Amino acid sequence: MKQVDSGVYIGDIEDAGSGERLVGAGITAVVKLTHAEPDAGYPER
Repeated sequence: MKQVDSGVYIGDIEDAGSGERLVGAGITAVVKLTHAEPDAGYPER
């Protein structure tokens, strides 16, 4: 996952499913730009 602007990150499908990384970066929403879901699914929080 790469921060491209203040509060804006770009990552791959596995980044989107990593709850710990999302919370650690302060991310509260994920915009889905794919039809597939991460292998582990999206985190509940």
